[in-house]
Formats: sequence, C-alpha cells, structure tokens
Amino acid sequence: MLFETLGLRGFLVICLPGVGLGWAMRWLLHRAWLKQEGEVENRYEGFIYLMGTLTQSVAVGVALTFVGAVLAAPRIADVRVLGGLVFVTAVVTGFLAAFLRELIRRLFYTQL
Repeated sequence: MLFETLGLRGFLVICLPGVGLGWAMRWLLHRAWLKQEGEVENRYEGFIYLMGTLTQSVAVGVALTFVGAVLAAPRIADVRVLGGLVFVTAVVTGFLAAFLRELIRRLFYTQL
C-alpha cells in the first residue's frame, strides 16, 4: 500500500533528507556538549564521530521510518500527509538513532 501511493523513489527522496537533518541535529548537540564541557576533539575523533553517527542514523532512521510508513499508509489517504509523516519520522529517528542503540544495548545486554 505504501509504494502504491508514495513509491520507492518518493519514499527515499523524502526519507533521506529527513535522516540527514536528524543526523545534523545530533551533530550540533554533540558540538554543544563538547563546548559546554570544555572538551576539544581533534580531526580524527571528529571524523570518527561523524561517520559513526551517520551510519547509525541512516540504518536506524530509514528502517524505522519504513516500518512507520508501512503501518500508517493504509490509514492515510492523502499523499501529502503521508509524505509529511515520513519526513518527520525520519528526522526523529535519525536524531534518536544513537539513543535507541544505547537503550537496546542496556535492555538486552545487561548482566544480572
């Protein structure tokens, strides 16, 4: 139902900029935290952080946005509303990817 209304190309055109925006917000949050703590990171550390969070944001953001869109598509008839939902979901999941990974790690990999 999702790809009949939005299409794969349309989904990716809406989803990937949303994930990119969420990733950029996560990077800005990291920079603000470094500035607040008085920390200085070198170029290598900055590059590793950028690439690590980018891969997390793309993987988690696209996957969760797809699941949300598939679940919402049968209930939403308007393509514009569905596109807006896809974009907002992509931004949120792209931003929260590192937090979600840490939450899953703490929930499932705790030693009793």
